[in-house]
Amino acid sequence: MMFLTDNLFDEITELANLKYCQTHDGFIYLTSSIMSVLEEHSHQGKLAYFETDYFGGKGSQSAILYENGKQKFPAITTNDMVKSSSNEWAVNTILKEFGVYKQDGKDEFDSVGLGDFRRME
Repeated sequence: MMFLTDNLFDEITELANLKYCQTHDGFIYLTSSIMSVLEEHSHQGKLAYFETDYFGGKGSQSAILYENGKQKFPAITTNDMVKSSSNEWAVNTILKEFGVYKQDGKDEFDSVGLGDFRRME
């Protein structure tokens, strides 16, 4: 797992070398440059990208999965009001694709320790 720092974001944008870089619907930082890199490198294995945004216990998640150079299914965005059609949070749906199982009393998100990262500067 890698955190998308400002420097990494800039390096990916430069690496992709796309003339026009737009943001994907439902995401804040997922650009066509990042999607291009995910697509290219997913031939070597599944790659996922996700964003979370919370404040005061409420928030949203957006996630996307690439495998074999293709987006596996449409990007998923969930928030406190609307979860995906399977009634799952977006990140949990993606984590299940990687074989993550729930620990007792936790969902997939907390089972892999993502709940420990409440803030990323």
